[in-house]
Amino acid sequence: MPHFFNFDGLDHSLFILQNLCHGSRNYCMQEKLGRTLPRESPGASDEPLGKIAPATSIDRWYSYYGHLKSSVSETVIEAAVKLRMLQDFVRSDHDDIDICDMDRRAIDGNVLGIIEPEAEKLTLRECANKVIHATDAQLEWIKSESDGSPYEYWSGNYILSGTKGNIPWRLTLYILPWSAAMTRFNLIVQEEVDWHHVHKHDQ
Repeated sequence: MPHFFNFDGLDHSLFILQNLCHGSRNYCMQEKLGRTLPRESPGASDEPLGKIAPATSIDRWYSYYGHLKSSVSETVIEAAVKLRMLQDFVRSDHDDIDICDMDRRAIDGNVLGIIEPEAEKLTLRECANKVIHATDAQLEWIKSESDGSPYEYWSGNYILSGTKGNIPWRLTLYILPWSAAMTRFNLIVQEEVDWHHVHKHDQ
């Protein structure tokens, strides 16, 4: 039998990831987080000698950035690896199940991202391959302003790049539709694979 898959745990992680996407703009606006100091804010040099300056919006933005990228990276990697393992197991153990059809139904016509150089329409498996083989990963940020205070928030896109052979590639992964499709695939594979039979003879 295969490894044990914690489907509920993956669903939970994808749920949090989607909420991080939805909440970034409002959070960064409310907290005035950005890599540009608000015009009315004093710089650290204005603090008296010997007094610790309060954290600036730049300091807090970098703290937010670190926590956010860690969370996004961990969830995307976990989901990508589990998808590959699930698909490989189902393909080898269930001849009557069409994994490619499961992938298509989970995507449900949505666009998961943009791949350069342009290739065929992205599948969940191809996205997983790119996550696993990426040598660089960056969150995409958008600059904005509210009531005269600049802020910078995550767009919800995760930019991955690497090489295949000697050819460089770049994937802009749209986290919201991708995570929704991953959640649907998780549900489909639970419903259509007889996991009771799979685990029946586990020792």
